[in-house]
Amino acid sequence: MNERVLLSRRSTLKLAGAAAMSAAGTSVAARSAFAQDATPNAVGGGLSTSGLPELNVTISDTGFEGLPSELAAGSYLVHATATTSQSATIDFMQLPQGMTAADLMAMLGGGATPASGEEGEGGEPPEWFYTTHMAGGAGVGPGQTAHFVITLQAGSYVAWGEDPAAPQQPVDLSVSGTASSPVAGAVPSADLTITEVATDNGFAFQIQGDFATGPQVVAVTNDSDQPHFVEFDRLPDGTTKSDVDAVMQSFMTGTPVAGGLSEDDFQPVYVVGTQSGGTTQWHEVPIDAGTYFVACWIPDPTRGGIPHAMEGMYDVFTVNA
Repeated sequence: MNERVLLSRRSTLKLAGAAAMSAAGTSVAARSAFAQDATPNAVGGGLSTSGLPELNVTISDTGFEGLPSELAAGSYLVHATATTSQSATIDFMQLPQGMTAADLMAMLGGGATPASGEEGEGGEPPEWFYTTHMAGGAGVGPGQTAHFVITLQAGSYVAWGEDPAAPQQPVDLSVSGTASSPVAGAVPSADLTITEVATDNGFAFQIQGDFATGPQVVAVTNDSDQPHFVEFDRLPDGTTKSDVDAVMQSFMTGTPVAGGLSEDDFQPVYVVGTQSGGTTQWHEVPIDAGTYFVACWIPDPTRGGIPHAMEGMYDVFTVNA
């Protein structure tokens, strides 16, 4: 089995929750396969008045352009524009002391094949993935711009596509100083919040507020002890949570639901990038009227690598016109 199995819904559909998921690889082509003709997001929108320092990043077919090599710790409003021919992802992850982006890619097989016994071999995320600081990021469709606020603490980071097979070359980023939360009033009140929490059976989303059409400022807080991302998928109109419950159960049993949802019924709309426990990020999420599915597919190392969605970390909501 390819050890670069992707942390995505589509790979989970194929593997039905198998534990052999690669070291935090989130698929550019699978997890973020946005519509090719999507309209670029509004520039800045509800976050543009935050007054925070801004980072303008261009995601090309080969790399991340516009990021400085050094930054002061703190919160930033990021504008990530994809000039790519395919959907792309950018996420900001702190690396263990002494590790560089090149080291990370070599360990994950993106540069050189890891030597026998090295951390990361065996298809599971390395242990440090579950404890390191991950500020977040976004999945971006071709021609689109994602707008989000993240907070960086001091340390060595990598800005990367969350997939060792992604065509973009990761960028090393040195962050110094002491990070503080955004000052009061710097970040506007969110239209709604998503809190990632632990449950008796795993993890779940707690959603406060209601989605409306148009760009929505969504605050996402990880109040648990494992990292999570939020994938937004559009579902066929009229889909209910019971419909999704049935297909999720079928993933676990390996028995398809006759007449149930198929993989093609889940159409990616937006991805809030992976963030570690104790972090909050703010995103402008573009929403049209319709029915949506949100989920996190990161594997739970305490339960044999079962994806968080299989533990209940998913939900369904409908946005009215």
